[in-house]
Amino acid sequence: MAGKFIMLDGIDGSGKSTVMDAWRDFLAHRGRSVCDVRAWGKERGYLPTFENVREAEVLISAEPTHAWIGRAIREEIVKEGGDYSGMSISQSFALDREVLYRRLIVPALAAGKIVLQERGISTSLVYQPIQKKAVTLRRLVSLPGNTFALDHRPDILLLMKMSPRQAMERIAGRFDKKDNSIFENLDFVTRAQKRFMSSSLRKLFECRGTEVRYFPAGLPLEEARREAENLLTQIFSV
Repeated sequence: MAGKFIMLDGIDGSGKSTVMDAWRDFLAHRGRSVCDVRAWGKERGYLPTFENVREAEVLISAEPTHAWIGRAIREEIVKEGGDYSGMSISQSFALDREVLYRRLIVPALAAGKIVLQERGISTSLVYQPIQKKAVTLRRLVSLPGNTFALDHRPDILLLMKMSPRQAMERIAGRFDKKDNSIFENLDFVTRAQKRFMSSSLRKLFECRGTEVRYFPAGLPLEEARREAENLLTQIFSV
């Protein structure tokens, strides 16, 4: 029996981690066995295989990952002041994605698991064509990791609706998460939000069978968590 794959995406500072954490806590409280692959990678420095998490009903993952290529992306490749080419950045994300999918996501879905993922192929399709060293959409979708991800597209793509200025205010107010990323500036975030909300991105996924939905980001923390829980209840009847 095939599983269910939900991808959550949006601009930096839009509250994706808040929603993902709310889902994790809500499902655990309801008695579901949850494996947080994000925490696994941070703590162990490598990604689990499907055999490592076979007993879990739900997997919580994120891109870039917190191991191997993903860690290099987070700690080196997209840092301000770096000199990596647009294609190097794009290939890094695509390869990190392919490793995650082949090692864990695809086997988990084939076994009927629920996969909830923060960011993914949608991020690359939005970010890489507008980064300083841009890569065309045609070139992006031809990269093996991206092709593989589109072949295993999410059942639902949930996009965060958020004011770019409000997102930047959130980023500026962070004390525990300073990424110093090339993507965290108002001009880039504004252009990225326009692409996330575009009909072209929606059509790209809908033509592959993905249902595209939108989440009202910018809510106060507790209200955002309740909204996230209500949405998950609608989708899975948990």
